[in-house]
Amino acid sequence: MKYLLLCTWVLLSSLQLSAEEVLSSRPVVIAPRRIEAKSIDISGRAVTRYAEQSDDSDIDANRILLLVTFNRGSIRLTEGTEQQLLALGIGPGQHLRIFGFGDPKGKNEARLANLRARVIASFLKEKIGKVSIEIKWKESPHGKFPGAGAILEGDK
Repeated sequence: MKYLLLCTWVLLSSLQLSAEEVLSSRPVVIAPRRIEAKSIDISGRAVTRYAEQSDDSDIDANRILLLVTFNRGSIRLTEGTEQQLLALGIGPGQHLRIFGFGDPKGKNEARLANLRARVIASFLKEKIGKVSIEIKWKESPHGKFPGAGAILEGDK
């Protein structure tokens, strides 16, 4: 038993990991590669990258369920946002659209926008189960909702 503890300590010290990193209860988001194609169907999800000249007319203001804000450069959902997503009462089989947006004047904004939409989709799939989710993203912020890092659309 002492040998096992010694080996574990040596392994952790050689990797320079803290106990919090190893035993953390926080969820870890492992994002898939960004999909560059215009439209691809992935297990029931349509994934589309906006054209640069898009006027954001794809979004139906009457179907907006939630405007999701993120810290600058972040893809992490806050606990408050997670609670808001769960409070929407989205059920299995519901069709949703998630629009991800980048920050103004930042680096890798297409990747950031894509990952923001995917983080919300992953969270909903994990908590709700089978939902049909269409993901779209655009490098620049939305014209009417510049503070939104993502917009969730669905039937109210």
